[in-house]
Amino acid sequence: MHHLEYYQPEQLNDYIDITGDRLSHNSTDRERIFRNFRYEDIVEVIHETVKSAFSEVNRFQCTSLLSSEHQGLQLNGVVTHISMTSKQKAMEEKDKDGHMRRFIETIYNGGITLSLTLTDVQNHRFDSHKFERTSFNHDSHLAPDEVLHDLLKGLHYDITRYYNKKYPLQAEIVELAEVAKGKVKKLYLNVGKDFDIREGQHFDVFTIGKVAGHTTYTKTGRVKVDEVRGTDICLCDVQKGNKDIKEALDQQEKIIAISDF
Repeated sequence: MHHLEYYQPEQLNDYIDITGDRLSHNSTDRERIFRNFRYEDIVEVIHETVKSAFSEVNRFQCTSLLSSEHQGLQLNGVVTHISMTSKQKAMEEKDKDGHMRRFIETIYNGGITLSLTLTDVQNHRFDSHKFERTSFNHDSHLAPDEVLHDLLKGLHYDITRYYNKKYPLQAEIVELAEVAKGKVKKLYLNVGKDFDIREGQHFDVFTIGKVAGHTTYTKTGRVKVDEVRGTDICLCDVQKGNKDIKEALDQQEKIIAISDF
């Protein structure tokens, strides 16, 4: 079992630093699994993939989101499986002169399994999740390093998407841009370039209430980003809840918008 350890001492929009020992291994594992690579290179690209993927989690990119709730986060990882296998297959085909040519094809496949734990040190809460990528390559033209690249690319996507969905952005409506006949058509949210907001991105709008001392969220509408206007501002089209959002704001209810990735 191979251990990765990360820590985030200051702010989460920095790259995650690495501390502790590198992945442990022995010579047998190195020869059996990574005969086509330097083992140290495999270790380094896994580290870099995790760092890069987590740096693209939108919730943790901007210092304005770094309340005490977020500053005590710690990311730890365990690599439970890394493999690269090869399979040889006898092939034959006719050449341009019609002669049968026999040859051997080598097909490479691999797999990576990684468990990450995001810990809220201050509140003693943690979120553990396993990420697994396996190649099912049938193309003999892919070299081992290309198979590894595809695995890491998929792992990067899985990590970023998981944390973006698990920890979505929360924004506030800061101004109504267009209102007609008691319905809001366009509005501004207080998120922008600092959060990697993109045109076409959706936010669900909720009103926040209290029932028997518990916080409740009632979905009121849905908006789509029409234009990013700055580091912390974007213009949105209201797609659902035009009237309900306007009424909630008029009644001074607390409203938040939560990103939908």
